[in-house]
Amino acid sequence: MKKILLFIFILINIVNYGFENNYYKYKTYKTRILPITVATDEYGNIYVGDRFTNSVIKYNAKGKYQFSFGRKRETTANNYKVYALITDIFIRDKNLYLLDVNFGISIFDLDGNIKNQIEFKEGNLLGEVKKPQSLFVDNQGQIYITDTENNRIQIFTKDGEPGRQFGYRGNLPGNFIFPKGITVDKKNIIVADTLNARVCVYDTDGFYEQDIDIDSEYGEYDFIVPEVIFYDIYENKIYTVDNGSEQIKIFNEDYELEFIFGEKGKKNNQFNSLKDVWVDRDKIYVADSLNYCIKIFKKDYENMRLVKIIGKKNIVFLVFNWILIIFTLIFLIMFFIKKIVKKIN
Repeated sequence: MKKILLFIFILINIVNYGFENNYYKYKTYKTRILPITVATDEYGNIYVGDRFTNSVIKYNAKGKYQFSFGRKRETTANNYKVYALITDIFIRDKNLYLLDVNFGISIFDLDGNIKNQIEFKEGNLLGEVKKPQSLFVDNQGQIYITDTENNRIQIFTKDGEPGRQFGYRGNLPGNFIFPKGITVDKKNIIVADTLNARVCVYDTDGFYEQDIDIDSEYGEYDFIVPEVIFYDIYENKIYTVDNGSEQIKIFNEDYELEFIFGEKGKKNNQFNSLKDVWVDRDKIYVADSLNYCIKIFKKDYENMRLVKIIGKKNIVFLVFNWILIIFTLIFLIMFFIKKIVKKIN
């Protein structure tokens, strides 16, 4: 019996080896993720911004965990602790851009190694930001940011120098109230003007052009809380994420509605707190935050089919691990009882 318990004790340590000094890796296997943003690279690897750990978790194309990375907390001169708070990630030219409310933009390679850091002051002057929520990086390396609490869009050079800005608070054309999502297609800048419940199109100089309207036949599907915009470079389509209706709306290059999917719930084609979408050649990746997973769909508008889920609990692993923990505790209790009895005698 002792040999069996000793074997189990050794086995549990083998199972957990590598977790002890890697908190985020341990969390990935032990708890649900709370995904708030998602992206993929050209090899099909999946990167998830996780609000539980405020790290970026990398999975391979099959959904197997690889590693996690991000910013550690910092302590200021007056002993005030500043924690990471991820709001968005974006991948361009084998770089991952991580937007953090407290730390600005961290630029990593796809192996999780830091390459550059762009920090912002909090404020409302040019180059200063308040609670930025989303970013987009174009082919020239320019960085577009929704400066959300300043109700404007700011554009920075690839080195983080402030370039230009547009927008201010209001509900007239060209105004914003709490803009969250942003993307750039072949000709325009597109912004999710969240609390005005609309999606707006601007030219590359920041001049208002139009709202993206939904035809009357889709009236019941009007925007409620649009939060994310994504441009599909492969099919020249615009994806919008509406957190209010738990729907993804897909528009063509002329900004005409073509397809809608999703509703509130826990089933395959349902979502609970939609947070992000990313699209590659043949798949759609959805951050389904309060269902604690990334849902991956085949990009087929006539048959939108779920092909994989990342982030659900691995019940077999958890049960096996709890059994090992219980047996280890029994072993330790028996060991100490034997020691105590020996001393008494």
